[in-house]
Amino acid sequence: HVPRAVLFDIGGGSTEVTWLLNHGRDGWEMVDAISIPCGVVGYAERFGGDSMAQADYLRMVVEVADLLAPYEARNRIGQHVSAGGVQMLGTSGTVTTLSGIKLGLPRYDRRVVDGSWLDFTDIVGLSQALASLDFAGRAAKPCIGVERADLVVAGCAILEAICRTWPVGRLRVADRGLREGIILGLMARAARGDGWRRGCARGRQADGRRQSGPREAARRPRAQRVVAPLAAPPAQRPLCRARQGRRLPQPRGLQALGERRRASPA
Repeated sequence: HVPRAVLFDIGGGSTEVTWLLNHGRDGWEMVDAISIPCGVVGYAERFGGDSMAQADYLRMVVEVADLLAPYEARNRIGQHVSAGGVQMLGTSGTVTTLSGIKLGLPRYDRRVVDGSWLDFTDIVGLSQALASLDFAGRAAKPCIGVERADLVVAGCAILEAICRTWPVGRLRVADRGLREGIILGLMARAARGDGWRRGCARGRQADGRRQSGPREAARRPRAQRVVAPLAAPPAQRPLCRARQGRRLPQPRGLQALGERRRASPA
């Protein structure tokens, strides 16, 4: 029931941060959002993806923190953090990787990682340990592998800058993203009936009758729900005005077949 939240996503070319306000049953409101040009791919290309010098790591942390400073000044998130009214949610591959390492998973499992917690002390410790390894050492970690061994340190630097800017103390790890959120939102609307009611209200016909909706369709036998619209005879299907009142030309092959049948003796 924490009233405010910082949501971030560390991407390949940029990092997005969103400042949210919780209105209880009415859901969350996006107060402000920012996208800074700092991502794991860009930093890995600038500072290298093999061994990382401590000075370069700190340089990335300071650079990201400087880019976040105007956003913090505009929203004064730090004041709410000091009052204990802010939670943090991370949706990037960096936080899911660190969570998998912390949990000691023999291989990455999103069912275990999604919804887990990361303390800031664990983030700093794991980040420094990974930064001290070379490419081969990081690739040997089961939750990193060769695919992310050259990117994870840059992500750790960006994450550490976020943690320094807003010292909430811990963050929630989200393995699922935008698509899953849209699906959950649609499911919630369907459970409340909001979407169906609005859709059926817009779908009323001119004579006041309701068009067939999900409830009406559910009353029909299962076979009729799919087959009935396709099984309607051609005479019941409406024709456009240009085709009404006249017969369509018959293909030549069918014309010849009909003539032969009429000419043949009974």
